[in-house]
Amino acid sequence: MKVLPKSAREIKEQFFGKKGWTLHSVLVYTRKENSLELDIQAHNLTASNPHAVIESMKKKPEWVMIILNNGGYYHNADLMMTLRYWQDWYGIWPKKWIFLEPEEVKITINSHHAQIAHSINRYVKLGFDISLGKDIENAISGICRMSVSRLEPVRTKEPGKRRNQLPGISNWFEWSWPITGEYAGYIQARDIANLGAWTNFSPKKLEKLQSKTIEKPDPNVSTSSIPKNPWTVPLPNDTGIQVKKLKKNHVKEQLEIRGILKDIDTNKRDLVKELEIALAKDTLAKIPGTQNVIFTLLTAFYERKNSAKDRNKVILDPSLQFLFWPLACGWALKSAQKYGKKGSGKRISKKVWNLLQEYFLEGNVNKSERHTAESMLARLKKNVEDGVIEEEEVPKLETIRNWISRYTSQHRQESAIVAQASKI
Repeated sequence: MKVLPKSAREIKEQFFGKKGWTLHSVLVYTRKENSLELDIQAHNLTASNPHAVIESMKKKPEWVMIILNNGGYYHNADLMMTLRYWQDWYGIWPKKWIFLEPEEVKITINSHHAQIAHSINRYVKLGFDISLGKDIENAISGICRMSVSRLEPVRTKEPGKRRNQLPGISNWFEWSWPITGEYAGYIQARDIANLGAWTNFSPKKLEKLQSKTIEKPDPNVSTSSIPKNPWTVPLPNDTGIQVKKLKKNHVKEQLEIRGILKDIDTNKRDLVKELEIALAKDTLAKIPGTQNVIFTLLTAFYERKNSAKDRNKVILDPSLQFLFWPLACGWALKSAQKYGKKGSGKRISKKVWNLLQEYFLEGNVNKSERHTAESMLARLKKNVEDGVIEEEEVPKLETIRNWISRYTSQHRQESAIVAQASKI
């Protein structure tokens, strides 16, 4: 979120043309052993860098799962490749990273930003000014488990235009970095979280795609402010019951169903706490045996369809009608889109471009050696066999035809300019 300078007596003319501070918020959820509550720590930084958050944690977790609602900002090959080294740098396994489209869902971070905005407005209305970074810290210091720090990333640019690449990166919204098993050391990605087949990038393939050196970040980070108030929430449950919205008698009914009896005089807050603990225990007990819902539905459907008794009287369950959807499975995925994807086309590499130019100009010297798109493609494939270029660099036939059309127009224009200059 963006925080602009404010004063208690600001006129409209003073509002425009401001340069403020960008506040990057990270909420860290941790669960202590044998605890049924989650502890939340809010880190607010003036620049985005997960390293600063990790270094500020006194006790680092064994693994992390990241959910992000700002996909466009972090969806880049450098960051995805950097996470491969977290196990070596910090001793933390990045188990999963899920990207959400902007405004796809409302998550806790949205409420957190609303709290920050409200605290800053209240601070200004009380007569204080927001003119320094310290003022922001004072304004939001009362928010639960809030820490603020100033971060100045150290960015070094390597010579040239080299950059790391992961082809198709914008199509995938779940990422994983296995550290054990068959795919240890790989980077895995897929279209939808927890569903579908993985696209695997092996260590050997990653070596070819990595053009820039990846080093452990070392930003300049100020000392984080110490949070004043705790922020804890109960473990989420899978019942859909919103405990805090229930009336007292309904809370007691839920407790009685679970065999938990409380005195009549017990206040609602204690009853709610007791029910939250009971629901959390029920949810944790189910986790080891959880199965994929889709597989369960498919099994149920085929059992009914193959039963000898009702073979000709199959009634389709409404929840299974998606199985007979006329469009192919995965038709709505971003990776299946053909139009409206900026920069999604395969670009001709510089080496291939020079070869195509060489073939084109051969025809100008000797018309009998003039190439067609088909003959150019054949020559490129021969270069692949000779090891001059990689097979992935060979463009499609239609791409070569389009290149010939563009280059012909460009070559004529350049020839005309040369001819005009020679007359002068």
